[in-house]
Amino acid sequence: MTSPLSGLRVLVTGCGGPAGIAVLAELTRLGCLPVAADRDPLAAGLHQGHPSVVLPSADDPDLPGRLLEAARGCDAVLVTVAEELLAVAGLEEAFAAQGTAAWFPARETVATCLDKLAFAARLDAFAVPAPVTGDGSAAGVPGPWVLKPRFGRGSRDLGQVPLLDDGLQRPGLPLPRPRNPRPRRRSQSPPVRRTPHLPGRRPHLPPGPPPLHPRPDPAPAPTENLTTVRWFTQTLTAR
Repeated sequence: MTSPLSGLRVLVTGCGGPAGIAVLAELTRLGCLPVAADRDPLAAGLHQGHPSVVLPSADDPDLPGRLLEAARGCDAVLVTVAEELLAVAGLEEAFAAQGTAAWFPARETVATCLDKLAFAARLDAFAVPAPVTGDGSAAGVPGPWVLKPRFGRGSRDLGQVPLLDDGLQRPGLPLPRPRNPRPRRRSQSPPVRRTPHLPGRRPHLPPGPPPLHPRPDPAPAPTENLTTVRWFTQTLTAR
């Protein structure tokens, strides 16, 4: 059965990341003709056999104009990078004037979602259950604490600060920045000695199966998270 979207030419941004690549794959499955775009000329999605274009970064003032130019001749444009949405918000009519369908969230909505502190404040204003959030201080935020940058994604620069040695939580205590935001887990088993690998020969491994490192069972989902999901589900179904 032919998809109703078959043959549509769609420009997709952010094709160096998982979201953009996934959209390319889905559009291809539906019979569309995707055009891959990214700021990085070496982005994976630009080298999958689709027409491609390199765009400026999200903070470049030329991005809106370059995106309009790249979308000329396309039936629709899909922006998968949040910072790019901030740059092109409100330009739907400009895209429509050249025959390109586009839908972008309001600029205020995008800006709030990009700012973790502003997003936490908005959740609190609407009584949406969420973890208590502070701005650089432990005042009013029970520990242990999780530190993350105000802007960013993908758990980058994420760190944890445990309670003090005496187990006390002191209001107003500044939250120190962890030395290693993404510590690596190190195995306690003795190192395995391997000989250099030579062509045509398999590297020597000690006899016996490799050591096993059991992982702890995942913790159950917090009740407040389930409440949040239930609230969103009820809100969507009520519309």
